[in-house]
Amino acid sequence: MDWNGVLNGRATMKRRDIQPIYANTYRRLRRRRRWLIILILLLVAAGGIWMAHSIHLYHQKQIAQYPVQGVAIDQDAGYVDFQKLAAKKVQFVYIHATSGSTYVDDDFSDNLARSEGANDVAIGVYHVYSFSTSAAKQSQNFIKTVGSDSGSLPIVIQVEYYGDYSRSTIDAQKQTQNLKKLVQSLSDYYGKKVIIWTTAELYHQWGKNAVSTKNRYWQADGSLKNPEKQVAFVEFQPQGSMKLGNSSINVSRSVFNGTQKEWNKTQ
Repeated sequence: MDWNGVLNGRATMKRRDIQPIYANTYRRLRRRRRWLIILILLLVAAGGIWMAHSIHLYHQKQIAQYPVQGVAIDQDAGYVDFQKLAAKKVQFVYIHATSGSTYVDDDFSDNLARSEGANDVAIGVYHVYSFSTSAAKQSQNFIKTVGSDSGSLPIVIQVEYYGDYSRSTIDAQKQTQNLKKLVQSLSDYYGKKVIIWTTAELYHQWGKNAVSTKNRYWQADGSLKNPEKQVAFVEFQPQGSMKLGNSSINVSRSVFNGTQKEWNKTQ
């Protein structure tokens, strides 16, 4: 008898019997691992969706605590239908007029004209402060552009660092005096309050020294949770959007830091 052939045949049979068992086990493990990965990914995605939804609900709940909401717009907003804004319960709109000593917002005149038909929306105008030009020239630019119609709300001057201008590079005392002169000039000309729109940090560093202590300020990029009493408005969404009909406009969203009754007294 050819024992070598028999033994080789048995070895071959064993190998043939064993290989499928290992292969099937490997395939089962690979399938389980694949389903486990899919399950983990689904759980992570569901957790992310739940977290985003929870944050959205919390944010909406915070916004709902402030009955008076509004927006600030500039030429990047696109076409603004003020009637549709009123239908969205927007109670105030600030329109960008000028920046520095020469710049005029391309859509200022059109936006101001369109706002006249929206009786339920209070209108204000704002100027963007320049660190490099005098108060006199900035005031002249604003008055020349806006004329006598500055809306029913206080005039706003937006103050924010830009370019090479920062806390460490500006002369705070010089800028305080320049801003103070601009505030006084516009307040005297229009006979109304002027408030500044800036971050809490900049306001407390030097901005508050440029305005009357009776004037509250508009807190840029602020928190809706317990704003300080000195804050008149809180900007909670600097680069927000609002859907009006079939289109959306780019806006900065803010709330009035007070009750509806307090707001009504200011109108």
